[in-house]
Amino acid sequence: MAQPAKGKEPASDSIMSPGEMKPLLALSKREPVHCAIGLTADGEGVILLDKKKKAKKVLADLKSAAGKAKITLQPSTLRFGKAEVDTEYDAGMVRFFVNKDPPGNMRVKLLEVIKKVPYQKVEINIDLSFEEESEDDEQQGQEASASAPAAGAAASAPPPPPGAPPPMQAKAPPDPNALKATLAQLMAAIPKVANGDATMQDALVRLATLADGSLKGTDLEKAAADIDALRRALATAMEQAKLNAQVGAGGGTVTYAKSRLAWLAARKKVESDIETLRQRIIETFKDDAIAPQLETSYKTKVAPVLATLDESLADTLDEATNATDPAKRAELVKSAKGIMQKYAQYLTSEPLIKDLDENPFVPLSIRATVGGTISTLSKAIA
Repeated sequence: MAQPAKGKEPASDSIMSPGEMKPLLALSKREPVHCAIGLTADGEGVILLDKKKKAKKVLADLKSAAGKAKITLQPSTLRFGKAEVDTEYDAGMVRFFVNKDPPGNMRVKLLEVIKKVPYQKVEINIDLSFEEESEDDEQQGQEASASAPAAGAAASAPPPPPGAPPPMQAKAPPDPNALKATLAQLMAAIPKVANGDATMQDALVRLATLADGSLKGTDLEKAAADIDALRRALATAMEQAKLNAQVGAGGGTVTYAKSRLAWLAARKKVESDIETLRQRIIETFKDDAIAPQLETSYKTKVAPVLATLDESLADTLDEATNATDPAKRAELVKSAKGIMQKYAQYLTSEPLIKDLDENPFVPLSIRATVGGTISTLSKAIA
């Protein structure tokens, strides 16, 4: 990192000092805070956190703060999303979830900032949903409250006469014709999205078959849920394909860095799928006395999945990216290949993976996600 001139405050401190950042990261242990991150023209990492404003507004504030401090930012490196310290995951790590794939050196540069707080690790994950987030923040709610009558005025006015609550309107059932049309469109997209990947195509076809069966059985609510599962699986497959397509570009350390991000994205998808299933199971049995026991049993049963499909591959690829000794790098690459073989073997031999994918609540695509990513990375890493 370029060193600031003598007597000049580091760019990161000009945007948000460690003293300002520390309480917000402490708060993030209970609930994630919004963030914006980036690199300066000199290659310094900068971070801005906020507990109320939406992520896009925090990014606007980051740009404004940089302008006032006469700091030049690299526009292509700017990202926005959320930051958290998950004590159950790693109490010494700050995890960022941002809208786009970050530059390869972003994590190292942000770590230099985070160590001042101090935390010892940084992880950057991609969450494309932030792209759809509006720029409005919670201040709108405060403005709305300010425009309402004062509390005293409201108290002095006579209360309205009590009346009967409005009648509950029954939720209209899904339109079977619309569901059929949507399913047909999604099924037509499967070959293009799978792009010759047999594992991915099988997983998507399975989801489509389940939705079709629900439609034919006139279970419209389940059909709508199954179609939504297929839609999400297609969207995830498309995003994964984009990321995987980038992995082979550049070669050497560039490929290792991109491969690391591809694996973290795939693992995050599996983690999200497992959590979605947990929520669906709990929702289904929420009125049942065994609901707490079900949740505990579920967590215990699926814990080995994420424990086995861990982040050791990402850590090894990170070390390979930063290794300067060719012999050491070759050793790390060999180790990464061994880890991928372990993942692949677990994927095909563990019955629980199949059970999770084919569960009756919300069909998942763990085998397609992990298998497709491992296949791509195995070809790219040399």
